[in-house]
Amino acid sequence: MYRIALHYGTTITAIADANGIANPTQISVGQQLVIPVTGVPTPTPAATETTYVVQVGDNLYRIGLRFGVSHLVIAAYNGLSDPSDIHVGQVLRIPLP
Repeated sequence: MYRIALHYGTTITAIADANGIANPTQISVGQQLVIPVTGVPTPTPAATETTYVVQVGDNLYRIGLRFGVSHLVIAAYNGLSDPSDIHVGQVLRIPLP
């Protein structure tokens, strides 16, 4: 297992632990092993929404154009029964397409 660990840049202990092997000297030819990888970044989940602070002159239609989302979707997403009822400084949640 030493050569395997050396080849993959890990340790014998890490390989043994990842595979539940109590005695690292007792592996068999053809036995499949999980090789733990270190230093590989874990992918982060893609964002599903962003926020936007309403500015002077904004309306949901323009905000929707900016983010590529229908103004009606933004209204529903934010629980707005009247899409024209937004005000400067209001924080809107915008679902990403």
